[in-house]
Amino acid sequence: MHYKGLHKRDEEYRQCLRAAAVLGEGRISEALFTEPPLSVGFIKELLVRMDAELLSDLAGHIESRKEVPQNLLFAFITFNGEQKNEAFFPFVEQMIHDERKEVRIKAMKSLCDYEKISNPSMLAGFFKSVFWEERMYAAKLAGACKLDEYKKPMALLFTDPVWWVRFAAADNIYGLEGGSNLLKDIAATSNDAYARDIAKHMLTRKGRVAS
Repeated sequence: MHYKGLHKRDEEYRQCLRAAAVLGEGRISEALFTEPPLSVGFIKELLVRMDAELLSDLAGHIESRKEVPQNLLFAFITFNGEQKNEAFFPFVEQMIHDERKEVRIKAMKSLCDYEKISNPSMLAGFFKSVFWEERMYAAKLAGACKLDEYKKPMALLFTDPVWWVRFAAADNIYGLEGGSNLLKDIAATSNDAYARDIAKHMLTRKGRVAS
């Protein structure tokens, strides 16, 4: 009743929604779809206050609707990764196949927090993505999940034109089996200036300066 009587989207309004989340009020799921856009940060404040039943209800709403507010979807994907919420791992993982680049990237970032992927082969295509953010997160996810089988495609990213991609590849290959030696080999023998530079940079950063 108090919520319905509010006309300003001020702190009292936000506190009312926080209280509803704590109390397990199921109608908050509908409010997240019908209210004016809420920030990702505030939606995460609500999610952390929800119990498992309410989160499951919200997930059902998200999966069954054709139109989902972007910030709600981003918040739900991000929150579950940060919390390592196993109940929603399948939901987050399937989002890496979404047609929207921004959703795929959020999902890959969240899977890095989970530090796992159910089928490593689904990551392969991202190393050659036309979007540099996906190439970067492919390297990060391979590192987070300790996927040694991806050392070769990660090493190929050392020649990527985007510095952030090269850095992610070098940083995450270092943590894989034999990664340090591979960096040394690339730093000493690669014909690509980008590759030599990022390999030397990472070895220096890790205190293993190439000779």
